[in-house]
Amino acid sequence: MNRAQISMLAPLSRRLVCYLRSAALVAIAACGQFAQAQLNDDSLKERFLREAPTRWQEYAGLAEKLQGSYRLQFISTMNSLEERLLVEFKSQPSGRKLWKYAGERIISGKKQFEEEVFCVNPSYAFHLKRKMQSSPWIVVELVDLTKMAMPENIIRRFDLHAQTMKAVVSLSDQPLAEAVRRPYFRVERCNLLRRDGEELVEVVFGSPHDVDQNTSDLVQGGSLLLDPKRFWCVRSYELQGKSWLGAGTLTFQLGKANENVAILPLAQTHNRIDNWTFNKPINDRSTNKQEWHYDLSQMSEPARIPGDEEFTLSAFGIQEPRGLGSRPTPWYLWAGLAGGLCLILSVVFRWRKARLARTGA
Repeated sequence: MNRAQISMLAPLSRRLVCYLRSAALVAIAACGQFAQAQLNDDSLKERFLREAPTRWQEYAGLAEKLQGSYRLQFISTMNSLEERLLVEFKSQPSGRKLWKYAGERIISGKKQFEEEVFCVNPSYAFHLKRKMQSSPWIVVELVDLTKMAMPENIIRRFDLHAQTMKAVVSLSDQPLAEAVRRPYFRVERCNLLRRDGEELVEVVFGSPHDVDQNTSDLVQGGSLLLDPKRFWCVRSYELQGKSWLGAGTLTFQLGKANENVAILPLAQTHNRIDNWTFNKPINDRSTNKQEWHYDLSQMSEPARIPGDEEFTLSAFGIQEPRGLGSRPTPWYLWAGLAGGLCLILSVVFRWRKARLARTGA
């Protein structure tokens, strides 16, 4: 190679060295950014798992104080069902509760009105129903709680109400505070996002596990959008579900915060949609779409605790049952009374015996 050729290659060599040097610097910077991102992700994961469960439990406790009314629209394609309900809930710290709904149920285009009441007080629990608002109430179930356990039907109604109030700290129907503690729950990625001036956290997770007919936790994984400034509540989620009948996608979207509720960031609306595909057709259908649309704008912490009389049959124009709720006298009280009588009789007999002995003398 002559000098002319060498002189021509020299600038190319210098440019190649500069290019390689720049590429190396970019690679080093990228590695640094990746390491920093990994560090930030790990730090956010640690913060999420440390803070969120406690805040969720705090929110759940505060949500139990909410009373008032809310609207629910439920749609299911499986049986061509639509419900439009106005729901009322009231309670006392003593344990008295009342859950009432009224509205239309549309099945395959046929409308029917329904109104039901589920109520509990210290003495008894009852379930009322009627088909028209002008009709008298029919007692479906009446249970003396001093002698029998709370009926499962009534327990389930209050559980469903509690799930509604705690939807923003739930994973489908499961409390988030319990879900993150399950051995198969794994946080895969955490991202800090800014939307409309708010700082939110996206959590991508896996939760793979086997399911059968008795499995209540159907979520296998998904992504959550959480609000760390408001109890780490769920702003939205998209989940993958699996049941023994099939698989599906579960979504949730929170609406605008309700400024009337001082104690909680309760949304005025929230919407949940479940899309399921069955392993085998059920009633000639291979899919089912279920939708829940809530308007919770009238729920708040009450200024006045409802009176005891509001949790009775007489509040619905039904005569109070006689003797219901009267507790039987415990056996130990009868035993104590019998023992006391025996002691008194023993003292009396001894006194009479002593007196007769003195008189005879």
